[in-house]
Amino acid sequence: DDFELHCNYVINCAGLQASQIAQQIHSANQWVPPCQYFAKGNYFRSQGSGSPPFRRLIYPLPEPGGLGVHATIDWMGTSTKFGPNVEWLRPDLVLNEENTNELYTVSEELIPQFEREIRKYWPDLPPNSLVPDYAGIRPKLHHPSLSSSSSSQDFQIAGPKQHG
Repeated sequence: DDFELHCNYVINCAGLQASQIAQQIHSANQWVPPCQYFAKGNYFRSQGSGSPPFRRLIYPLPEPGGLGVHATIDWMGTSTKFGPNVEWLRPDLVLNEENTNELYTVSEELIPQFEREIRKYWPDLPPNSLVPDYAGIRPKLHHPSLSSSSSSQDFQIAGPKQHG
């Protein structure tokens, strides 16, 4: 059902659907919400016995679109998680139920890339110690194939100047 909402402020924090929500809210307005693009972040974890190699988080220098493959210790303190990388998804991608399982799958083919990144700060990473863990999708306001902007902006604050 259609309804009308009157308010002084709207905070749209709908994550992966924020752009769609903004378009619905502003359908009768001149303001056009920014396009939304997606970057996938894959994570691996160390396997094997022994305690994690670090006692603190390890953050390498950031890379375009993300913070670099960093190391975190899991909540149980029994293994280390590494990630995320930045895997830009097609700029025309629409998230839906049909592609969700595929998008959240971590490919073992990424292990060599992760080993290279991790060895920049942990040269003694044991061979064959990484296993796929999980993946996440982040909304972005820029896509490297469509813009020369180096912005890794995830959100926008738009006020009366943009909305009228």
